[in-house]
Amino acid sequence: MTSHKIVPATIPLNGPHKIAFIGEAPGENEEREGEVFIGAAGVMLDKCCKLAGISRGEAMITNVFNFRPPGNNIDAFCGTKKEVGGAEYKVIPLGAGQYVKPQYLSNLARLKSELSYFKPNIAIALGNTALWALCNVTGIGKYRGGVMESTLVPGLKVIPTWHPASVLRKYDNKVVLVADLIKARGEAEYREIRRTQREIWIYPEIKDLYEWSRRYGSTTSLLSVDIETKAGRFISCVGFAFTKDNALVVPFWDPLREGNSYWRTLEEEVAAWNWVRAMLTTYPCRKLGQNYIAYDSNFLLTKLGIFTRHFEHDCMIAAHAQQPEMEKGLGFLTSVHCNEPAYKTIRPRGYSTAKREE
Repeated sequence: MTSHKIVPATIPLNGPHKIAFIGEAPGENEEREGEVFIGAAGVMLDKCCKLAGISRGEAMITNVFNFRPPGNNIDAFCGTKKEVGGAEYKVIPLGAGQYVKPQYLSNLARLKSELSYFKPNIAIALGNTALWALCNVTGIGKYRGGVMESTLVPGLKVIPTWHPASVLRKYDNKVVLVADLIKARGEAEYREIRRTQREIWIYPEIKDLYEWSRRYGSTTSLLSVDIETKAGRFISCVGFAFTKDNALVVPFWDPLREGNSYWRTLEEEVAAWNWVRAMLTTYPCRKLGQNYIAYDSNFLLTKLGIFTRHFEHDCMIAAHAQQPEMEKGLGFLTSVHCNEPAYKTIRPRGYSTAKREE
C-alpha cells in the first residue's frame, strides 16, 4: 500500500474559533513543510482574508484529503463507477465519472471529526471538492456564495466559494472570493442559519390581488417588480413586493391546466392584467426592478402596451455602476447580498409549477 505524508490541519490554540477553511488537498510546498495553505494558493488566501477583514491566524484550516495526490491531480484519487464498486457504491461523484476510491473515503470521517471538535460557526468550502465533502453536492459555480447546511456535520453552516488556486488561473475570481469572505465574516458571528421569513402569495384569485395591495401597499414605499417570460414569447408571471418579507406573484401560464392559462376564464385573465396595468401605470409610488430598464419594461410596453411610470431604480445597473468588476446577474447578486441558498437550486426537479387547491 502506498504511504502518504500526512499534512495536519492548522488549529489555533487561542481565538474566537469562528471560522474553518476547507480546501482540497496539500500541494508540493505543503507536503514538504507539513503545513496547510503555505504555497501560492495560501498566499492568495492570505491576501483575500486581509481584504475581507478575516484573521487567518484565528481560523482552522484543513483539507478534505490530508495528503498530496500524485501530480497535484485529484483525479488520481478517483475511478470509474465500476472500479469503485458499481451499484453498491453510494457516494456522489466529484465530477463526471470521477468517483473517489473507497480507500480514500476515510478522509471524510477525519474531516468530520476535526470540524466536530473545533465547532466553528461557519465552514468556508474552498472549491468543488470541499463542497462535495461538506454538502454532498457538486458544482461550485452554481452553489458559491449561498448559505448552506453541511450534510457531513449536520448543523454546521457552510458558504462555498472559489478555491484560491482558481484565482491564480482566473484573476476575475479574486473579487468574488473576497466578497464571499466578507459575507462569511458576518455569518461567523452566529452559529445558526438565519433565513429571512417571507410571506409570498402565489395562488391568488382576483379578489386577492386587490386585498394584497390594500393590505401591504404604500404610496411612499418602493414597489419591486419582476416579470418572467416563457422563451421570450409571453409573460408567464409578474411578481410584486413592497417589503423584503412579503410578495405577490400574479401567474398567467400554467402547463398543467387546459389552455395553459392559470386563470379559469378569459374574463379573469383580463381582470388580472388590468390590475397589473394599474399597479404599473397609475399606482402612485416609485418602482424598482432587476434588469427592468433593458428587458422587463420594454417587453411590457411592446407586447402589452403597458408603460411603467415612476420607475426609479434598476438593481442590475446600479450594481454594475457601483462594482463594474463584479457580475451583475440576479443569481450572482443574490449570492452576495442575501442569506439564501443558491436560489436556482431551491425548486425540486420535475416541478413546472405548483397548483392551488381547486
